[in-house]
Amino acid sequence: MSGFANKSVDPAIVSRAQRGDMKAHEIVFRTLGDPVYTLAFRMTRSAANADDVVQETFIEVIRSIRNYRHEASLATWVRRIAVSKCLMQMRSAWNRRSTLTGDLTELDKHSPEKNSDTEGVHHRVDLRMDLESALDHLTPTSRAVVMLHDV
Repeated sequence: MSGFANKSVDPAIVSRAQRGDMKAHEIVFRTLGDPVYTLAFRMTRSAANADDVVQETFIEVIRSIRNYRHEASLATWVRRIAVSKCLMQMRSAWNRRSTLTGDLTELDKHSPEKNSDTEGVHHRVDLRMDLESALDHLTPTSRAVVMLHDV
């Protein structure tokens, strides 16, 4: 869903990263940074929070890569760290407060559109019923459950 499936890092690069090679860390980041951001944005629904999650994820990856045991792909290991960081972000008191105030302002944005072309409206409504818009209507906790189940 967020692009981890087709991402792989050469085992030689992983070994170099485990020895502390900064260039190898950069390669890992460049390979997996976009999927981590996509996952974080879909879970947190905030670009700023997604940026924070990416940063926290890769700090943890660099700190912990020596403990990576090659039992799963590096992408799977990084995704697990990213999901953990997303959940921590969503549980934070600061995020709960901003979500509550944001929900109140979002209520006005979801008013139905007015259009005299009934058939065109039905067609546009059908097109909108994609995964992203469905996830928009979930609470952050429910969205996390769906994302974790799907991912």
